[in-house]
Amino acid sequence: MRAWTFASTSEHSLLQQGLTQAQLELYAWPFDRRLMPEAQRTEPGSIFTGGESSRDYASLLSAIEGLPVRLVMVPGTTSTPQVRATGRLPFHQFLAEMARAELVAIPVTTERASGLTVLVAAMFLGKPVAVTRTRWTETYVEHLKDGLLVDHPDDWRSALQTLLDDR
Repeated sequence: MRAWTFASTSEHSLLQQGLTQAQLELYAWPFDRRLMPEAQRTEPGSIFTGGESSRDYASLLSAIEGLPVRLVMVPGTTSTPQVRATGRLPFHQFLAEMARAELVAIPVTTERASGLTVLVAAMFLGKPVAVTRTRWTETYVEHLKDGLLVDHPDDWRSALQTLLDDR
């Protein structure tokens, strides 16, 4: 028997049920253009970050200090002059916020598959993306080709600066 899955959590569950790794294959998530927002005007200097699962927002917030950017954080609870926190949003509004951003940052804290929905949506929208390097994000992003893979929390500032300089 062979099985395929879109999510690592399903893969883990199937392995626990007795399937072997050779019997499984992880596929890229499908996206439907009908879910995507209409073309939006990009806000120069805006960075989108979103999601709740295993995120390292502290490193991202530290990295943007002093940069000429505005961060849109979905969800987020505390806005500052440099950060617009939206709180939770329906998925179509989440995507609309992402579509308006100039680039997307996805700081994750774990080797578990997290940030992949945001990553795939950003790539689908054609957004420059920086994401923490994990075995899962490496499945989608070839460093310096499809986006930037960030190896260490202290590297976020230089990754964002690289994407901003490359506009």
